[in-house]
Amino acid sequence: MIHRIKNLSLPAKVLLGAMALSGNLIAQDLDGAWGPFTNIEFSDTISSRLSRTVADSFDGEYAEGGMQDPDGGTASKLVSMFDFGASLGTRYSNNIFLQSDGGGSGEADWKHTMSLYFGLSNSDVVNRWSLRYSPKFNFYGINSDQDGVDHHFSGSYSRAFAKSNLSIGLKYLRSNGTDRFASGNIESGRTHFNLGYDYVLSGKTSLESEFSANLDDFKSDDFFNRLRYNARVAAMYQMTGKTNIGPYIGYEHVNSVDNPNQNAWSMGVAATYNALQKTTFSGSVGAQYRAFEGGTKESFGSPEFSLGASHSLTGKVSLNSSIYHNIRASYTDIGQSYKATGLSLGANYAMDDQWNFFGNLGYEYDDYFVVDDTTAGDPFDVNFLRFRLGGGYRFHNGLSLRSSLGWKINRSSQASREYDEASWNLSAAYTF
Repeated sequence: MIHRIKNLSLPAKVLLGAMALSGNLIAQDLDGAWGPFTNIEFSDTISSRLSRTVADSFDGEYAEGGMQDPDGGTASKLVSMFDFGASLGTRYSNNIFLQSDGGGSGEADWKHTMSLYFGLSNSDVVNRWSLRYSPKFNFYGINSDQDGVDHHFSGSYSRAFAKSNLSIGLKYLRSNGTDRFASGNIESGRTHFNLGYDYVLSGKTSLESEFSANLDDFKSDDFFNRLRYNARVAAMYQMTGKTNIGPYIGYEHVNSVDNPNQNAWSMGVAATYNALQKTTFSGSVGAQYRAFEGGTKESFGSPEFSLGASHSLTGKVSLNSSIYHNIRASYTDIGQSYKATGLSLGANYAMDDQWNFFGNLGYEYDDYFVVDDTTAGDPFDVNFLRFRLGGGYRFHNGLSLRSSLGWKINRSSQASREYDEASWNLSAAYTF
């Protein structure tokens, strides 16, 4: 089993619409998990606006998407929309399990998928809830012993009060797929809980708070189960009709099997900017102090930042970008953590209400450091580059087609961690 770094991936519509402004989200780390219906299903809503961890959107691999989650209905405030859909997809990869071969390709294979989607929601903007479930059946062309079923469940509730907003989310993903930390087909369970509460203090000031818990549960002995708690509070002031700015304080606790636990305290400045819904910016810049329970690494301070922006170039073309820097606890390399610095660029072209084209580029540099030299190997670094280009067509009868080409390049100071992958994806989805 060859250990590798964390993954980086952004679909074309990731930034600001649903991820970068969302606070914490459960990024996947695994290829092809929960089906083509909702690229952003595992992201939080835009409600928190804290933009705490754009870096988290680079934790994992997002499945090739076809259809977005239909939004709401009008029949009743109690239950106004039952969504049901089905899809078929196929993916060809020249390195299906991300095997290292001195930077070359590993085993090529086809992966065929069949997904179902069930959704239940209401459309009351004051008191809103939703439930989602999607099973995904995976069939390999050559490696049929790796066939299996992924399960994705999510539920959310939000309530708007006179001077405050409450949001609660729970998401669970059980899947088998590739992971950039290790070659092979990795079975994992991911659970994410999020609680957000915003309170208006006056006409121009507000408190925005968020708590999240993330559990990574792996079935492979080469991965360490990891539990993360995050909390953050920001006091925002509306400087103009377009700009909000204010200080934040945050705390993170990481409990990782076979690695020292970590505690981090952070503070800095958060800001948002929205110009006529055409140009949007959200981000934070600050510093953190990180301490380790056990191990041999001394506590230290480090900068942190997460900045994202989107711009509607025309009515049909939108651009997005992000940069970030943070510290992550490794769940594959014993006694090590790493500083992650990355950026992403994306473009989306909606030719009309049926044709859509996208492209995105992501890069991440991971600098590993030892937190327990009694168990860890030598530190190393990794450069990861990903590019994706594709498009889709939506018929008026509910059928949509989507296809894309993707490339990944992974380079490291340790040659055993290097690999390349080229892939082609095709999916067809239908909502009843």
